[in-house]
Amino acid sequence: KLTKRNGNRVERAGLDVATANGQQMFATMLWQLNGDLWDENGQPLFDTPDGIKALTFLVNLKNKYNTVIPSDIQALTGPVFMNVYAAMAYMQTQALPQLEKQTGDKLGYAMPTKQKSDTSLVMGTFLAVSATVKNKEAATKFAEFLYSGESMWDIYKGINFLPTRKSLQDRFIKDSPEKNRIFLAALQNSRGFNKSPVFAEAQKIFSLSLEQAYYGRKTPKQALDDAAAIIRAALKK
Repeated sequence: KLTKRNGNRVERAGLDVATANGQQMFATMLWQLNGDLWDENGQPLFDTPDGIKALTFLVNLKNKYNTVIPSDIQALTGPVFMNVYAAMAYMQTQALPQLEKQTGDKLGYAMPTKQKSDTSLVMGTFLAVSATVKNKEAATKFAEFLYSGESMWDIYKGINFLPTRKSLQDRFIKDSPEKNRIFLAALQNSRGFNKSPVFAEAQKIFSLSLEQAYYGRKTPKQALDDAAAIIRAALKK
């Protein structure tokens, strides 16, 4: 209902679905069905009825219902939603300041649509201290400083990274109640990608397989089965 078309051409997508590098969107849909990408050893779990259901839903949005503007989530111009060509999207909080400048008070916020779960994908930037660092004490103190409450708050106010310390919860809600209540709920029911011995390779394989499904070269089942087989072979090397 939110899609706008000019003939067969979609001028505003109902939902921003990345057809290139689309692993994040697929994972979000799969998690809503309580599925998963792979286990703790990297063995694929996405080639299941729930995985097929999730990918079929996304593929149908593009090919059957014509509600999608094909895009690459890693494009320099940003996601379709950032350019005001989609009504809804799963977005990063860092993008909100720019979006709010563009749209004013027209933005709304909600948790992912719940099927069996409403788990949110939450990713971040990590800081680690190497075991071989020359001055381990100074490096450790720097890490502790960055993850302190005040530093975390400054980072949130500066670039909109969500503060994850419980001591900041009330302050975070008071700062912007309407949206931050939603963000806190998402943070409390969130997860990231499982680790895998072949994570980088698996992501590339997975990305290509999703594209093949979106553009009709393979059915959703074929795309997921083939990706799982290639990843399993990579794990044996």
